[in-house]
Amino acid sequence: METSFWVDLWREGRSGFHQAIVQESLERFWPALPVGSSVLVPLCGKSLDMLWLEQQGLEVTGVELAEQAAEEFCAENELAFSVANDDDRKVYRLLEKNIRIIIDDFFGFAETNDNNKFDSLYDRAALVALPEEIREDYVAACRKLLCDRPAGMLITLEYPQDLMQGPPFSVPVKELQRLWPGRLSCLDCTEVLESLPKAKEAGISELKEYSWLLR
Repeated sequence: METSFWVDLWREGRSGFHQAIVQESLERFWPALPVGSSVLVPLCGKSLDMLWLEQQGLEVTGVELAEQAAEEFCAENELAFSVANDDDRKVYRLLEKNIRIIIDDFFGFAETNDNNKFDSLYDRAALVALPEEIREDYVAACRKLLCDRPAGMLITLEYPQDLMQGPPFSVPVKELQRLWPGRLSCLDCTEVLESLPKAKEAGISELKEYSWLLR
């Protein structure tokens, strides 16, 4: 999917994938990590989950293609911030919170990042935003950015893909286990059809949301 696709979604206000609340399973299942541990949030948008993670004493780094998402995140949550250029990419740093949002293509960030590896990963809307043909590259990029034994969580969806065009895309359990072999444990499976009107309109009768522990 082209860069312009996501930038246009934000510019046109078509960010229906944004949740106005913290992900419930995140609050229930996020693993306890030492204070000061770093967490990577790919394709972070303006997710409130970043605020929750920071409140757990974590250093949060979001990576987002659309700068407008970072601007809205700061404005809507009344957060003071600074903007600096780092290796030709913009970085939004919150002044009173341990959160930074890097404006970059996630694959490009993974290729050029020379900083320390991240201790953990939180993926709520990244993998499901990507078509099947680039998911393996996405996971490879995550692995490049993470430490050898990262913790974290992934949230995925599963539904009959032939009935609805993504995003969000269906990521079957077997595919996920192939992408992260031996690294995931299922924490929860919930029916969430009512939360995605376009799925009901497409004739989908069952939409499962899976929460996974990365270990």
